[in-house]
Amino acid sequence: MCSSDLFAGRTLGPLLTGVGTYEERDVYSFVNRNAISVRNRTWKVARLRRPGAPADEAPLWQVFHLPSDPQELNEIHGNFPPDARPIGQRLEAWWSEREAEAQAARRAGGVGASLERALKERGYWGFVE
Repeated sequence: MCSSDLFAGRTLGPLLTGVGTYEERDVYSFVNRNAISVRNRTWKVARLRRPGAPADEAPLWQVFHLPSDPQELNEIHGNFPPDARPIGQRLEAWWSEREAEAQAARRAGGVGASLERALKERGYWGFVE
C-alpha cells in the first residue's frame, strides 16, 4: 500500500445529496485490543476482553439491533442472532489482520522497545507472541 492510499476515502456526496450511489460497508473501530467493534446499518457487534485476561478466556460479546435500538440501550443477550453472525466473523477477521500487521511492523523494526512496552502497558499493543 502506498502512503497516499492511507488517506484514500469515499465521497459521502451520493449519500448526502441522493444523487448517484453509495456503497454500504461495515465500519470498524477499536479503543484498544480489549474493545473492538463493527457496525453497519442493521447491527453493532462488540468484542470485549478484560485487561490482562488470559488469551484463552472467552470474550464478552455485545450485539445491538440498530433499527429497533439506535441508542444501543438494549443489548441482545444470549446467542448471536443468525443474521448478525457474519458481521461478528468479519470483525474477528478484521482484527486478525490488524494483529498480523502489528506483528510484521515489530519484526521489521517498526517501533522501539520502550515504545512497545508503553503501548503494551496501556493495552494498545495488539498481538501476543
